[in-house]
Amino acid sequence: MAVLPRLLPSRAAARAAAGLLLLAGLCALAGAAAAQQPAGRLELEQGQAKVRHLEQSRIVRGAGARVELFSGDTVQTDKDSRAKVFMREDRDVVTLYANTLFEVQSVSAERTRLGLSLGKAVFTVLAAVRPGAFQLTTPTATIGVKGTEFVVGTDGEATFLLTLTGAVGLISRALAEVEVVAAASEASIARRGRPPTQPVQVSPQARE
Repeated sequence: MAVLPRLLPSRAAARAAAGLLLLAGLCALAGAAAAQQPAGRLELEQGQAKVRHLEQSRIVRGAGARVELFSGDTVQTDKDSRAKVFMREDRDVVTLYANTLFEVQSVSAERTRLGLSLGKAVFTVLAAVRPGAFQLTTPTATIGVKGTEFVVGTDGEATFLLTLTGAVGLISRALAEVEVVAAASEASIARRGRPPTQPVQVSPQARE
């Protein structure tokens, strides 16, 4: 019986353990709440789009239809369809054109990670406060920007970039050490397994 008191925790230790459990519970609740915060919203301009969230999909139809988007969601636009995605309090806007597959990988106040697997989109991005704050990946390239507007198209084998304003860095996913920077009205292509082409000037007529 003499050893029993040594095995029983003191009141201070018990209070400390209870405090740690409470703190862990609060952190878990905070993490769950943060995970449920919308990353942005989709607004349909015409046609229809399929939004996949976790293991469930829903069809969004009709001009003006809106739906919240969360990190990890994918959007697939139908033929003859167009939609806009608004993120970071509408400071970043992505226009999705027909037959486009787009992914909201993760969006926070510190950084934005997006994916474009197929199709074409126009990106209008507020100036990033630090390098790497905004990143777009396609099957063949990684794109980073510092406050700009640009167009990206991909068919899975090549990524086509046209910078409208600002400057955009284009990196081949197979050759990450090679980067080209396309300034306003310049275009570049990153084909699978090859470095991006040197940017070329695009005429106003071609831009339109």
